[in-house]
Amino acid sequence: MAKQQSEKTSNADPKKKINWPEILRFLVVGGVASILDVGGTALCTNVFGWPELIAKGICFFLGTVANYILCRLWVFKSQDDDIAAQTVKFFAINVVALLASVLMLWVYNTVLRLPAWLAATGNNLFPNLNATAETMKNVPNFLTPPIAALINYLGSKLWVFSAKKGQKAR
Repeated sequence: MAKQQSEKTSNADPKKKINWPEILRFLVVGGVASILDVGGTALCTNVFGWPELIAKGICFFLGTVANYILCRLWVFKSQDDDIAAQTVKFFAINVVALLASVLMLWVYNTVLRLPAWLAATGNNLFPNLNATAETMKNVPNFLTPPIAALINYLGSKLWVFSAKKGQKAR
């Protein structure tokens, strides 16, 4: 019985195994893109005096471009020759992840009123906390990135960078 189990496991489709090194590379690349986005925005607004929305837009774009290049070359090691189509798909996946993040923030803040609930609950559990909805307003911002990262990873792996060498992406 144990021998049959080991044969079943050894014959498993390798595509279905979790590729931890790839996931780790993806997370490192995401960190680099986030540093370019957040750090670049801070640098441009605080040091160069740029308007915040302009700095954010430019730095988000630069972070996304760096993310694409590093995902293509290092994370997924893409050999697809149709770089234009791949780039459009990558940006489309990022827009989907952004929209999902915005929707989740809206649900957390408007529908669930999470910051107010966290403040009330926190003050009940820890009377000296003195939390307010204002002090808890950034908590939902920490809840959305894992979902956006999952959307980006799955979209990139299964759609954007899915082509094998010499094949066009689907």
